[in-house]
Amino acid sequence: MANLPLVALPYDRDSVLAALEKAAPRRPNTRALDSLFALWRGPFSQYARATFRENQFRDSLSRIHQRLDSLPRNSADYKALYLHFAELTDSMSAAKTEGEPSRRELDRMRETVLPRIDSLRRGVRAWENSTFRDYESTVRELGKSREPVADTTDPEGRAQVKVPASGRWWIYAWAWDEGDPYSQWYWNVPVTGDSAVLDATTGKKRPRY
Repeated sequence: MANLPLVALPYDRDSVLAALEKAAPRRPNTRALDSLFALWRGPFSQYARATFRENQFRDSLSRIHQRLDSLPRNSADYKALYLHFAELTDSMSAAKTEGEPSRRELDRMRETVLPRIDSLRRGVRAWENSTFRDYESTVRELGKSREPVADTTDPEGRAQVKVPASGRWWIYAWAWDEGDPYSQWYWNVPVTGDSAVLDATTGKKRPRY
């Protein structure tokens, strides 16, 4: 994954979080938030797909328009390309029309569902602030002799992180899920040998409570 910020940690982040969470009350509002996320996800995904298709047509039309400007209007290539331009214009209009119902539903969700989500998430934030208040001091102690190392993957999706050879290491990273604003990809991958792979098989897609 290109341009992904990551951190090499000398401890298992998930184990620390699990230990702190075990001593706390159960995380609140998860079931209600899951239901509300599901309500939002349908129209959001439909609108995102329709918008993506519309933008693809728009980009194609822009390229064809530039090509048409470079051709004589009486040429056979111009006439064929112009017909294709007209077909794509109709397709773009159809994609925009198909996206209207999901856009209207998304607008309705913004008025009815988002305020409820925001309210429930405030309760989750309060729970996290209480449950994980000792996280920083705990990991500071765990990493006292081996400091975490941060980096970002290059355009080819690779990063080279230099860490001490002693002890175990984990690679931690997260990224927004572009298809769902209330989900994220999360990685906490143990380093085996001299490398770790961050992809859909080693990461977890999970809700952003």
